[in-house]
Amino acid sequence: MRTLQEWMGHRDSKTTEIYADYQPSDHESELVELGRSAVPA
Repeated sequence: MRTLQEWMGHRDSKTTEIYADYQPSDHESELVELGRSAVPA
């Protein structure tokens, strides 16, 4: 968790815990996949 906190630039580990526990909704996941498919490899 500490590595993730440093990577994300959070001063407070509680902030990292919020993001580490986040799970996108189905709609958000679809938008991410659409964005990835639009970027040339």
